[in-house]
Amino acid sequence: MYVDTIAASYGFMCYHRAEPIEDTTKALKDIDQALKLSNHTGRTGCRALCQRGILKRKNNDIDGAREDFDMAAKLGSKFARTQLIELNPFAALCNQMLREVMKM
Repeated sequence: MYVDTIAASYGFMCYHRAEPIEDTTKALKDIDQALKLSNHTGRTGCRALCQRGILKRKNNDIDGAREDFDMAAKLGSKFARTQLIELNPFAALCNQMLREVMKM
């Protein structure tokens, strides 16, 4: 529990910056440190996995993003489950067809 508190504090400092992220290298290092401290578990691990998934998706690493979102979803993240659906090409096609039907 104590390690999760430390990781949570570290994660708060890392992910609540006001500056825009253009070079994701430093952000990814911070996220990896938060994951290491949290052992990829708990609320901090879940949030860090979601953040890393977002950055990987931004960098067109779709497979890596999917892996991170999958781990975060297993930790209970609704956001990660939503991202997994969006990354699923069949679900995207189904959503597109549903939108077209709803227009009628």
